[in-house]
Amino acid sequence: MTVENLNAYMRETDLNLRVRFGSKGFNQEFWLGYRVMDLIEAENTPVQETTDFTVTGPLIGTRLTATVKPGWAAQFSAYYFKPLQNIEGIGGLTSDVFGLSLGAKWNFMYQFWLGYRFQIMRSSNTFNTPGQAPAVNSTWTTYTTEPAYISLSFMH
Repeated sequence: MTVENLNAYMRETDLNLRVRFGSKGFNQEFWLGYRVMDLIEAENTPVQETTDFTVTGPLIGTRLTATVKPGWAAQFSAYYFKPLQNIEGIGGLTSDVFGLSLGAKWNFMYQFWLGYRFQIMRSSNTFNTPGQAPAVNSTWTTYTTEPAYISLSFMH
């Protein structure tokens, strides 16, 4: 993401418990977990500093997978992430992060699947420094898209 010559990069790491149930042609999966989101290497800041800003919190989501014809499956998934804690950086950030994705999978060999996914993420954020009046909080909303996410999976 680049805003007024400010380059920012994002990395996410998830630890999830997933439960899947369904029938042969349709299944639904739920997950509950924990996410660590790093907003790293904000370069070209006014003072030429690099910033690491990391938040953690619970993650919940669901995925629906349906067979559309033999060897092909369609997927829809949605999740919600609530950052609760700052590991590094400065305090006062609250966020709500929502994600939606659409995808398709192709069974190209035995039980190996090649997948494609398009995802959009919406993040609503509020930031304030300690002791600052709520009327002067900074608020912003960002939309992030992943136009081409390719996966290789083994499903038994």
